Amino acid sequence: MLSKRLAPQPGLPPAVATMRQAIASAAIDCDYARLDTLAHSKYGFRVGFHEEVRLETYLRNESTLMKTLVDLLNEPYTTGHAVNERTQEEANTRVYFWPKVELPPDRYFYGYFVTITEDGDWSAYGLAD
Repeated sequence: MLSKRLAPQPGLPPAVATMRQAIASAAIDCDYARLDTLAHSKYGFRVGFHEEVRLETYLRNESTLMKTLVDLLNEPYTTGHAVNERTQEEANTRVYFWPKVELPPDRYFYGYFVTITEDGDWSAYGLAD
């Protein structure tokens, strides 16, 4: 069990706030199976920008990822549209992205990130590389 708490983030839509809390609670409890259950977006869950894999397998291979997950969800967030989308519906979906990153147009984000769609689907967690 991690000794972390989730800080409030006013302004999140209820579905996003609920999923954020569920993810953090499961990560704090080191509940791999619960996290794996939460990681089922209607668009398919992505670990990083890679194809779909089981989250539980990914997390068990790197012990620090549970703490990183909670740390990320405590960072400020930003909103935008899905990246690497596979359908037009997914391309039109607003996502909430942790951490908030502002980069010039010619730069790419490199680091760990979390995305939750506006309707409360956890759609990605991992390393953007």
